[in-house]
Amino acid sequence: MAQKFVGIDLGNRKVKVTVVAAGLRGAELVHVWEQEVRSSGVREPGTKVDPLDAAIDTALRMLNERGLRHLPTGVALPGGSGSYRVLSFPFDDARQIAQALTFELDGQFPLPIEELATDHLVIKRGDGRGRALVVAVKRATVEHVSARFSLADIDLKLITTGALAIAHSDPDIVWQLERALYGTRRAALLFQDYVVSTMHSLGFTRLEVAAQVFFHVEWQVLVVVH
Repeated sequence: MAQKFVGIDLGNRKVKVTVVAAGLRGAELVHVWEQEVRSSGVREPGTKVDPLDAAIDTALRMLNERGLRHLPTGVALPGGSGSYRVLSFPFDDARQIAQALTFELDGQFPLPIEELATDHLVIKRGDGRGRALVVAVKRATVEHVSARFSLADIDLKLITTGALAIAHSDPDIVWQLERALYGTRRAALLFQDYVVSTMHSLGFTRLEVAAQVFFHVEWQVLVVVH
């Protein structure tokens, strides 16, 4: 008999809920629902609200309305919740890469590794070398999401990100990004290029000794971009 699972995509604007039936013959998508994000309930003045709370409120409401609270559930966080890196290794053994990541991730992200929850997917290149797609999310974010679903008596089995979930769905598929993925180094470089071109179009000159400092000779204006 097929086992049913619930998948939740916590988007910034919309929440998607799916039901998947998995059995000996494979997995089948049974239902898909989508709803605009909106918060429920009134919070006390001065209460610190997590940005994900409105999406979680929407997801829990959808589970209640469709009687899905009893099913094992997986949650995908919004893309902006994670930061991504692609690391290369001179070997492609998954166990070796997992062990090496402990050291390789140090200094890769702007926060101490102790404050992050990480996961990865090994990508074999076929020449004895390997790569790992690594995602890091603030540990506090993961704990907050887990606590919200636990308080609602949801059987939460997995918390991941959309990009990593897609990559795990079929590692043999090569995906081509149409735009730079938020959290990657290329995204930061492209943003910097955009800032430079925009400032130049306005007549600003970029300082050679400081990449993000611009000066307008005629206006006598100094701009620092952070």
